[in-house]
Amino acid sequence: MWGLLAGAVAVGVRGIAPLFVVLVGATAFFRSPAFAVFPSLVGSYYGRARSSENYALVYSAKVPGGVLGGTVAGFLIARFGWVPSFLVGAALLAVAGLATLTLRPPGLAGGAEHGDPGQQTS
Repeated sequence: MWGLLAGAVAVGVRGIAPLFVVLVGATAFFRSPAFAVFPSLVGSYYGRARSSENYALVYSAKVPGGVLGGTVAGFLIARFGWVPSFLVGAALLAVAGLATLTLRPPGLAGGAEHGDPGQQTS
């Protein structure tokens, strides 16, 4: 996936629009399956008792991301150019990566604390 994204940046800088669109589309195609694992991850972290409500909250974040993401990216590219826009994206990605260090792994106690009768604490 990163090779596709790097290729998209390279052809975008060179102004090869058709290949840029193809590579961005391929990147999105191969990245999208991550949403298939969200229900099980949400259930593991927060317990199965309220899994559907928690997953609905997580999945609904796609709406503002889809609406605002393209708008903000378009603004940044029009105002500052491609390279600074991708640097902003890279910085946000680094911040998100560092934020994952604060996550705690799912465990048996996590589900029981949130009212999941299927998990027991020891």
